[in-house]
Amino acid sequence: MNQIKNLDQLRLKDPTVFTDSIGHHIIGLSKLKTGNNNMGYVFTEDFENFKDINLQLITAEENCSIWSGCIFKEKATYYVFYTIRSSENGYWANQTIKYLETNDFKTVDFKALNLTPELADNNSNIFQYLPQDDSYTPHSWRDPFVFKHEDKFYMLVAAKLNKKHFNATIALLVSDDLDNWTLLNPSIVPNHDTYEELELPSIVLNDSNEVLLMVCCWERNDYIDAHINGYSPLKNNTDKIIRRKGILMTFKAPSIEKALQGQFTFDRQIPTPSNFYAGRFTLNQNAIIGHDINNLSIILMPYNKG
Repeated sequence: MNQIKNLDQLRLKDPTVFTDSIGHHIIGLSKLKTGNNNMGYVFTEDFENFKDINLQLITAEENCSIWSGCIFKEKATYYVFYTIRSSENGYWANQTIKYLETNDFKTVDFKALNLTPELADNNSNIFQYLPQDDSYTPHSWRDPFVFKHEDKFYMLVAAKLNKKHFNATIALLVSDDLDNWTLLNPSIVPNHDTYEELELPSIVLNDSNEVLLMVCCWERNDYIDAHINGYSPLKNNTDKIIRRKGILMTFKAPSIEKALQGQFTFDRQIPTPSNFYAGRFTLNQNAIIGHDINNLSIILMPYNKG
């Protein structure tokens, strides 16, 4: 594709695409009147015609909301990894990674995984488990991105290290079976003390077989300005964080082996339209998928991964 495409007929926040031999599988978040999210699914062969639309692939239960994830396929089975955000103790409460299996995105089998930061770091306090009273930002343990290399599975997770500010990072975990995960590297991004918020990690190989890691980042001062004005995610007040234009960044590793060792360097910031947020690679389309922050419609943006 060579120009931005607005899919106005699809209202899905934080969309992710998985492409296989039959077409493109899209998951994203559909907003409920309660303010919580379900996870929806839609299939397309050409990004023009859409079918099998199911806005309740995963439904939010009481006191929780569904947050972003990914689709991963092994043999004939699709795996949908996703985040559950509990709201029982306030909006910024616990975040847990779970997954389901499906062959057709109609009949699903929810698995027993409940992957928390405490479980990932074996209660060693590497990660922030819950937000702190004077933190600028909510804690983070979400947006899993799963891929396979040789005979092992790997997961990228948007996380927060256990300090108050500029603690956003991307963690890397490894598994032999998708059910039991071991922390491989708590922070694979360089200068991890630079960012307040990193979201929606995804990776792709460029034409030189280098590994590109893309993340979505809020502008540096968004949370700081809100905090100075008295906002805290733990306070019961009417103040809101005002999200400015999101920033897309890529980091580069010379090979998959170096990437798994966390040897990334900063690559570039990707220009985006002012209404674009939540970008992830679409592996076979030379494009980035995201959503319009104004009306939550899906946006496809051309990208030359080089």
